[in-house]
Amino acid sequence: MTSPNQNFEFSQEQIAIAEGYKSSGDLPGMYRYLSQQVAAGGGDDRLSNWLSTAADINEGTGFYAGFVRPGTGENDEDNADDQWHYGQPGLGA
Repeated sequence: MTSPNQNFEFSQEQIAIAEGYKSSGDLPGMYRYLSQQVAAGGGDDRLSNWLSTAADINEGTGFYAGFVRPGTGENDEDNADDQWHYGQPGLGA
């Protein structure tokens, strides 16, 4: 196992692409894109995995979705119109 790049940072172009996913409402796509960029840039595997898991949860797929989404009221009829997302990382300050 190689050491992760502790100085990994998203470029302005990567942030702009991620913001495009976010503004179009495609949060799973945003998380998957960011996960791929972290992995390709030699960033910490834990961050890449977290982002990938966040994408799965937002899609309602994967192991953790069944644990996280019910706790958010996602399936509650009273909250049917609420948009829900899991832990949006800061995409540039």
